[in-house]
Amino acid sequence: MSATRTREREIKLASDEPLDPARVERIAESLGLQLTGTRRIRHEDVYFDDPGLRLARAGRGLRVRRADGGLRLTLKTELGGEGALRERDELEVVLVGEPPCRVRDLPAPIREQLAAVSTVRRLTPIAALDTQRTRLVSGHGDTAVEVSLDDVDVLDATGRPVGSFHECEIEIGPRCDPAVWTRFADALRSELGLTDAPANKLGRALALLGTPTCIATPGPLHATLPVNEAARRILLGHLDAMRRERERVLRSGAIDAVHALRVACRRGRTTLRTFAPWLPEHLQRALKRVFRSAARACGPLRDLDVLVEDLRADREALPDPLRAAARAIRRHLARHRQRLLEGARRELGRNRRATQLARAAALLEAEPADASPLLGEVAPACVRAAAERVLGDAERILARPIATVGDDAIHELRLALKDLRYVAETFVELFGRALARFGKRMAGLQEITGRHHDASMAIERLLGLAAKRSGLPRRTVPVLGALAALAAQRVTAARAALDAARDDLDPDDLRVLLDAILRQREPR
Repeated sequence: MSATRTREREIKLASDEPLDPARVERIAESLGLQLTGTRRIRHEDVYFDDPGLRLARAGRGLRVRRADGGLRLTLKTELGGEGALRERDELEVVLVGEPPCRVRDLPAPIREQLAAVSTVRRLTPIAALDTQRTRLVSGHGDTAVEVSLDDVDVLDATGRPVGSFHECEIEIGPRCDPAVWTRFADALRSELGLTDAPANKLGRALALLGTPTCIATPGPLHATLPVNEAARRILLGHLDAMRRERERVLRSGAIDAVHALRVACRRGRTTLRTFAPWLPEHLQRALKRVFRSAARACGPLRDLDVLVEDLRADREALPDPLRAAARAIRRHLARHRQRLLEGARRELGRNRRATQLARAAALLEAEPADASPLLGEVAPACVRAAAERVLGDAERILARPIATVGDDAIHELRLALKDLRYVAETFVELFGRALARFGKRMAGLQEITGRHHDASMAIERLLGLAAKRSGLPRRTVPVLGALAALAAQRVTAARAALDAARDDLDPDDLRVLLDAILRQREPR
């Protein structure tokens, strides 16, 4: 059976009420754009997935559309994009008869695509949409742009409406300049109060049906849970957080989204190390690849965001004659951030990244095949192992004056404190508030070492900018030196704070405290 493959570029905007085609046409005309061929269309869509929504969570939608007396089966794959402009791949075939309920019975082109990214076997309807569409067109062929004004009713299993939403889709042909239609989208936002759609149609429908694609951790941890099942639950939560924050980075590029994605990767890596003895190697390799690729994609961007935040605060401490040059540096860094963001989006939006994420989730969702000890039996050893790494680093640092300790040693302590904090938070349900307080104590020490690391990196980057200038005007060189000096003061302050926290880092005291916490309260 032949299939049609297309690559779509579109901007999706949400509206609180049905849109007036005449107003949309007038806004287009004000920008010198012509929209013609108004046409009303109705189509009914049914989306299929397994009960765990593996396809939806992997950014794929399997849709059967009934329109003009026929059925078409479409597999949609979200590919990411930049800003509001999104790309997706569509593979479509004409169906004869009703859609099959097993993947193996699907038309070969779609079956092969699903087999490459998912372990889904059985299919069930997960959402039904009844759409009234007003279609406006500009141009034709590869230069065509289609503007669709959709009023969508979401139906439950009995066919009754449970909610509705309205949106505008701007589908841009492959040979069109997206910048022109991005300006059109900006005008629609300004004139009609439209906003970027929070998700695709399937995602919005699932939210109305009460079955969002982000799956929470399935139940609390308890001492009688097998270790591999506990690891599965925790890691699925990290993957869902990664997927959520990845979409935010692709959509908005916000500083907090970049930071949250990095944190999700770090937590995932810590969990993977903690439970490594009870996880198969092929699963560990798949998860390491996912966590590593996302962290690397956002690493330089996050580091720059920290530097920019520091510069915003430091600018107030500069003499007035230097502040104008400081603004030039911030503008330069803002342009550099945009380049880094574009690179991160390209990397995160690659189809193979979504495929890696889907495969890792599918492996985790499979039932653990091997017997494993109970969580309560191994949890104390897991906490102690993470603690010993901190204590070893602390012993080496506290053996000499803080002023003589290298930056790398303090950075290693910071990473170890992060891991111990995450491990403590993982097992707090088993050991109660005492372990939670211990985790907060580690977080306070981590915050000190984090300030030291950020300031040390700021000095390195500022001096690098002063040496290369990289397009900065000559007048910024003294400012870069002044900012580096302020960062050096933060390094000194962080080292002083670390020296003052010697009692909190005393290895003997920490061992006694941790032993008391783990023994006093047996895992529930």
